[in-house]
Amino acid sequence: MILCGCDGGESPPDAAVYDLAVASAPDLELCDDTQLGDGGPAPTLGRVQRLFDFACIGCHCCSDPLTLTDGNSWSNLVGRAAPRSDAQTDESCGGTLVVPGDPQSSYLYQKIAAAHPCAGQPMPRSEFDFVPLPVCAQDLVRRWILAGAPND
Repeated sequence: MILCGCDGGESPPDAAVYDLAVASAPDLELCDDTQLGDGGPAPTLGRVQRLFDFACIGCHCCSDPLTLTDGNSWSNLVGRAAPRSDAQTDESCGGTLVVPGDPQSSYLYQKIAAAHPCAGQPMPRSEFDFVPLPVCAQDLVRRWILAGAPND
């Protein structure tokens, strides 16, 4: 298991534990890497939120400028400009966090799918380094955005 780490600031109440072996566990009902494209689970916000709950809110919760907790993630992502996380890290080259219908123009997708996004570090981060999401999880986010990023 890898404990998610954040670059300073206040720790969330419950540190997220990210275990790649668990990422495709049936009880999480996320996906597995045999489920890609149309063979994957329906790209709903509920499933994407489960991914955020599992791999993102260890850092992106509470007082973080990009809160991805349930009930906040959609409004903080869809059509929103990528925030500047601090004076030394300009994330603005990412443009819009989620462009409905266009995963390639969505900074969120760049951050989870590219080893070298246009700015900042790829996500999610562990205490020590980038820990890529399983391909099926990246594909789930891609298909959710492609479907128009519905708030279902």
